[in-house]
Amino acid sequence: METKIIKIDTDISSSIKEAVELIKNSEVVVFPTETVYGIGANGLDREAVLKIFKIKNRPADNPLILHVFDKDWIYEYAVVKEKSMLNDLYDRFSPGPITFILDKKNIIPYETTGGLDSVAIRIPDHQIALSLIKDSKLPIAAPSANISGRPSATNIDMLKELFNKVPLIIDGGETQFGIESTVVDIRTYPLKVLRPGSVTIEELKKVVGRVEINNSFISPGTKYRHYKVSTTVCMFKNLNTAFDFVKNNNFIKPFFISRQKIDKFDVYNFNSYDELSSKIYRLLYECETKGYDLIMIEEPESKGIGFSILNRLQKASDYFIN
Repeated sequence: METKIIKIDTDISSSIKEAVELIKNSEVVVFPTETVYGIGANGLDREAVLKIFKIKNRPADNPLILHVFDKDWIYEYAVVKEKSMLNDLYDRFSPGPITFILDKKNIIPYETTGGLDSVAIRIPDHQIALSLIKDSKLPIAAPSANISGRPSATNIDMLKELFNKVPLIIDGGETQFGIESTVVDIRTYPLKVLRPGSVTIEELKKVVGRVEINNSFISPGTKYRHYKVSTTVCMFKNLNTAFDFVKNNNFIKPFFISRQKIDKFDVYNFNSYDELSSKIYRLLYECETKGYDLIMIEEPESKGIGFSILNRLQKASDYFIN
């Protein structure tokens, strides 16, 4: 299969006509969102959804996120018991990087939900993604566009591993947030955060008050190890300890990701956690492709967006040192 790559001009609907037809005909399409790129198919079509799992080599019990156009679509495909909580969260964060866990309606096949009676559903804040959903008139089930276990793609270069595996990729440039959406279970109060993301715990508390963090429930991106590259990854707190780790383990070509100035090794200095969030997957990917044998990442603070980055790096890292 030869993968076609299309770029978007000012008329989005005209540019994505071929992608819309593929979605309608049970095929998969890679498309950008505000978080990361997704590999999507008709979420109501069992056979189409199974193609996603096959391409990604994704375990069948790892649920997908259903991308829809607006709040009316949420009610069409899910049972909403806590309507006031959904309304409050929707008004503040949606469209945007927040995914709601709700009880699914029967129209949603179990292939989409990983065998669960719940469905993960969100409205992306990206005109290409929204146009693809609106023009196809279908909810699009889409996990991140990568081989399972690898870093999520945030630009076209990171999608090379899917070349010749998917019929079409929509090149929408670099994504905005760089990490996946926050997944929240809103079926009961208090709200439960199943995966931290671009919407922070602190922001959620301002809207709904009490928030719990629940790591036991299976939701998209929580059950299996993710974001791995072939390069060794290590999180550190103390810079001198990090230097000792490099020396004592005979690493030859390390790369540092840090807020601190470093002269002796190649380094990417970030000024904010928002900046790090938007670039972390791309940095992991580029370090791997450029032949670095170690990626040393300064441990983020465990609050705000730093907490969400820390969640991803705990899955990506091989070592943790003080």
